[in-house]
Amino acid sequence: MHSYVVDGGAILRCYFNDVICLPFWLPIVLWIVRSVGLRHVDTPPSGLECGIALFIWATMFEVWLPQTSLLAGYAIADAWDVFAYAVGGFSAQTWWNWWYRTPSFSAAGHLAVPPGFEEIR
Repeated sequence: MHSYVVDGGAILRCYFNDVICLPFWLPIVLWIVRSVGLRHVDTPPSGLECGIALFIWATMFEVWLPQTSLLAGYAIADAWDVFAYAVGGFSAQTWWNWWYRTPSFSAAGHLAVPPGFEEIR
C-alpha cells in the first residue's frame, strides 16, 4: 500500500485516474464487443458487466501486473485503487441508469401520462 499524506492534491493525483477507469473504458470495450457480434444490445452497461470489468481490472492491475518482471518497479498493488475502481463503476452505473432510463408506457403501448397531466380536449 502507498503511504500518502492525506490532502486533496495527493488524492486527486493518485486516485482520479482509477475512479474514471471504468466509466471511460467500459463503454469503449462494450462497443468493441458489440462490433464483433458478441454483445447483441446497445444499452448502457449492466451491473453484471460493471462487476466483471471491475474484477478483471482489479485482478490485472492490482494482482498480476505488479508481480511481472516487466512492470515490477512501475505497477504497485494497492487496495485503495480497487476501491477507486469500484467508486467510479458504481457512480457511472448510477448515472447510466438515470440518463438512459426508459419512459414508462401504458398497456396500450402509448406513453403513460402522469396523473394531473391528462390531455384536455
